[in-house]
Amino acid sequence: MIKKSQIANHPSKRGRRRLLKVANHPLVTDASGRKKTEIWIGLAQVRQKAGGPLGQHDQAFVTVLAPAPSREAFRRRVKTGLSDLALQLVRLERAKPLRIWLSSYNPDESLLELAEQAERIGAATFDTFHTFPG
Repeated sequence: MIKKSQIANHPSKRGRRRLLKVANHPLVTDASGRKKTEIWIGLAQVRQKAGGPLGQHDQAFVTVLAPAPSREAFRRRVKTGLSDLALQLVRLERAKPLRIWLSSYNPDESLLELAEQAERIGAATFDTFHTFPG
């Protein structure tokens, strides 16, 4: 869980509000009572398909956030989002619910914005792609 000191010590008022929102994010179920959905975070290694956005580089690492009821569902959302960008998932590492991740890390505001965007659009959102030759 998110520690109260993390919220209190965040350098900006806006960041404190976002952390508080994530910390208090209610888990939801659909009408049929299926598993609860929450925002997940992970590190994806991706490979570029023909015509992909990575230019001269073949691969990249990227932090990804998406709403999902499980690790497997998170992986499917990530694969779908990457496919839309002409990218292929090579490996997904350190995937876990954001609320658990926040107990160990103090994110900057841009990551919290991505989490809010993922929640709002119901799909994967990606941070900066860090490219490398394959």
